[in-house]
Amino acid sequence: MHRFVIAMLALFTLLSCQHAATQPSNSSTELRGVLADLANSHNDKIKLALWVSTPFRPVEAPFRPFFNNMGTQNKQLLAELQTWAKQHKVDLTYHPPTGFAGAVDKIMNARQEKLVRNDDKLSFQHHILIQMYIDYENNLSQCQALLPTLTDPALKSHIERTAKMYSDGSAEILALLARYKFQ
Repeated sequence: MHRFVIAMLALFTLLSCQHAATQPSNSSTELRGVLADLANSHNDKIKLALWVSTPFRPVEAPFRPFFNNMGTQNKQLLAELQTWAKQHKVDLTYHPPTGFAGAVDKIMNARQEKLVRNDDKLSFQHHILIQMYIDYENNLSQCQALLPTLTDPALKSHIERTAKMYSDGSAEILALLARYKFQ
């Protein structure tokens, strides 16, 4: 157990160093990358909201409003971001990370996908909410790190609204987890 804790601390330290090195500055390349990542995240949440509304992987009634709202909000925010990007000639094509960060990302995504694909309904709802909480917190952190670097008023306003959605969503997820004893 002790070795596991040390290994996890080392991994988190390494990852936090990578994130610190890639936080956006005023570089248009870094800004493009962060905006593309946010657009990709919006798109993933739209797909998930659609997926859980189908008979293939439905969620129970208490969870539907969260996922419906998630889909609606992310569609709206993605459309706004795409409009801004088109007006400012910013390419929102997502490029996954490369190198060590890319390998970690691929492994984590594969593990999470395998977990939720093999879950029974109750476990699926629990695991997907936990994954969404982590994702929302990550996206909120991106927005908070990005905001001080922005000078464009329209983009800044958009990122502020996006940050609020992620903050409110995180709180809603925690409430769902607590209410249904999933913590």
